[in-house]
Amino acid sequence: MVKLTFYEKPGCINNRRQRHLLEAQGCILERRNLLSEIWSRQLLAHFFTHRRDITQWFNKNSPRIKSGEIKPHLLSADDALGVMIDDPLLIRRPLIACYRGNKIFRCSGFDYAHLNSSLNLNLDIPSDGNALVGEGIETCPRSNKPTSATNNMVAYYASA
Repeated sequence: MVKLTFYEKPGCINNRRQRHLLEAQGCILERRNLLSEIWSRQLLAHFFTHRRDITQWFNKNSPRIKSGEIKPHLLSADDALGVMIDDPLLIRRPLIACYRGNKIFRCSGFDYAHLNSSLNLNLDIPSDGNALVGEGIETCPRSNKPTSATNNMVAYYASA
């Protein structure tokens, strides 16, 4: 039985799916709200040590990333941590921590292979080739759907 601290965005469909996969493996989750957590640069940086590319630290579904307002490839590590602390929606989710004696495991994102090898789990790796990055379970199913505001605008202009 593995005890994990699971930092999530409340209401996130994929975080719910990820939790269910971990719980099916017998993991006990202490759930925390990623958005209301008080982050320091030092603590947040520990979740990204397995990801050398700073662009992989970010939630690519964040509106500020998608709009081009934030360009992760242009940021230093310190600047990246700063913008994520200011706007936790930019953080790649979930953040997972496991404390075992004097060893601490931390990661960002739902990387099947990394979780399996680091936590001795047996998560079924998807057959779609996305095992290393967990894309299928990290891509927001709502990200390509028009928002209600968009739908209202379309309806307004269609009726004019």
